Amino acid sequence: MSSQIAVEPDIELEIGSLIVPFWMATYEEEAPLRKAACVIYSDNNGATWKAGEIAIQGGGEPNVAQLADGRVILTSRNTNERNRRLASYSDDGATNWSESLLVEDLLEPGCMAGIVAHTGTADQPGSVLLFSNPHTTKRKHSARHDVTIKLSRDGGLTWPTQKLLEDGPSAYSDLTVMPDGTILCFYESGIDPPKVKRNRDWAYANLTLARFNLEWVNE
Repeated sequence: MSSQIAVEPDIELEIGSLIVPFWMATYEEEAPLRKAACVIYSDNNGATWKAGEIAIQGGGEPNVAQLADGRVILTSRNTNERNRRLASYSDDGATNWSESLLVEDLLEPGCMAGIVAHTGTADQPGSVLLFSNPHTTKRKHSARHDVTIKLSRDGGLTWPTQKLLEDGPSAYSDLTVMPDGTILCFYESGIDPPKVKRNRDWAYANLTLARFNLEWVNE
């Protein structure tokens, strides 16, 4: 097979549009663009879908969240030698994506990550973004450790608040917020040293669901 599409968790915008980020890739060496982080969107509750514009050339396994001002942030796994997550912004979540930027606080080990917006609580007021991924720049699968929850109050430009969630082997993760403000993180976890699986080190024997709140992140 010469190409692939990997679909990531979707969001619904305040105006009702559905946004689904995905990773588009081809193994054709002569292709002018071999991989990109993109979106599809629906304005009729999923009955039909349209392709959005490419958000990040060379990106993969993207995720999206809507900011308090209505804009959409998309962050993407990438192979940049600085080992930082890439981010881009759009007013409508589908078109006119900004020039991608490296987010200094988000380490990039070449791994899928989670992102979600939180409207805040009475004790922790103000809209914030939450992000989850292994807090490391080591890119070997067996080096994926320490899934960490990170918090931004400026729309994803900086992430000064960080809280370790899993002390040990941990990798792919995703985030959601419940109606009562509780945060859930669903992630791969495992054992150290890793088992050998599919001809390479593979530490992830478990799927774990963690439940916490903004107070815990800000402790």
